[in-house]
Order: sequence, then C-alpha cells, then structure tokens
Amino acid sequence: CIDRKLLRENLGEDGALTEKTLDALLEAAATVAPTGKQNSFASRARASYILAEKGDQQPRSLAVAFLSPVKSELLLDAAINRLTETRERMDAAYEACADDWRSMNVQSGEGTLRDIIAFARS
Repeated sequence: CIDRKLLRENLGEDGALTEKTLDALLEAAATVAPTGKQNSFASRARASYILAEKGDQQPRSLAVAFLSPVKSELLLDAAINRLTETRERMDAAYEACADDWRSMNVQSGEGTLRDIIAFARS
C-alpha cells in the first residue's frame, strides 16, 4: 500500500520526485528477485501478474484467496482466477473496495508494467 499524498508530503511536496519514487518502487517490486539461494535455484523471476488498486478506501488483503492451495495443471491461470474471484466477491460484499484498478497479466498478454506505473502515477 502506498499513501501517495503522504509520500509526496514526505518528499517535500516535490511532484517530480514523487513520480520518480513511485516508478522506482513499482519497477523494483516487479523485477527484482531475492538473491538468496541463487546457486541452488537461479531464480530471476519477474512478476507474471500484477494487480494495482487505487482509492481512499481502507486497504484490504486478498491473501485469503490462497488459504487453500491452488492445484491445477495451469497453476498461474488458476491462481490469477482465484485472486480475481476473491477481489470480485469482496467488492460484492463490501461494495467497491477501490475506486479503480489495473492489472498486468503476462500469461494472457494483457497490460504492461508501464501501464501499471502510469496508473499509479495518475
């Protein structure tokens, strides 16, 4: 969760620095892999799916979507579907939990990291 107003305040009301900081944070979250166990696993994974939500509502966790393990031949698709269903059900139960949202799905070819960054900046 990023409080954009507070971030800007903490950066001395510098709009350009705020945008640069958001860009760097989102880029890092999507592309930087932990370096532990690189000799064993050589994982240099980038995010295959990103969900970004925006609004003044209290943030929520969608982790409940994964309280039961996802089991499928198409694991990524099944995980994205479960996350999407959980988001939609929470919105139905509580009304919209965000004003707007965007996603990037490498599997389906929808959205880009640049789209997510532009959304977070706006």
